[in-house]
Amino acid sequence: MPGCGAGWDVFELAASGRDVVGLDLAPSTRAVFETERDRRGLDPARARVEIADFFEWSASEPFDLVWDHTFFCALPPGLRDDWAARMQALLKPGAELVALLFPVHGPQWPPLGRDPGEGPPYPVHPDLYRQHLGSGFDELEMVPITESSPGRRGLEWLGRWRRR
Repeated sequence: MPGCGAGWDVFELAASGRDVVGLDLAPSTRAVFETERDRRGLDPARARVEIADFFEWSASEPFDLVWDHTFFCALPPGLRDDWAARMQALLKPGAELVALLFPVHGPQWPPLGRDPGEGPPYPVHPDLYRQHLGSGFDELEMVPITESSPGRRGLEWLGRWRRR
């Protein structure tokens, strides 16, 4: 899970019995993550964080699932092809990439009171993901999210792809 921050999504996925690895650049996230993991009583072998650059980090083996919770939109647009290549490298054939797309560019733009070229977050659209994931993934689902926090209503979609 790239850009996991304090690890809230890592904890939720690990609580359901999965082994989960969060990845973040900020060294300060490790202590916050470990404190909260211990408070929740999660096994360190099931929920862990790696402090590393997503584009340089290598896993010991490919993953069955990668959850991208608005990591794509935080990257400068020039890194999006690199993001797609890393996702393909991190996933086993047949594995899934699941992403929360935000802020999806639409009639409400700009949702954050600034020019869409400024970021992060940078504006996204389902077709932008399709373009970057290209022939390496099959789209399984792309749906707007109907229940969001007030500041994000109408700006979030959920996408799922299977790596070829």
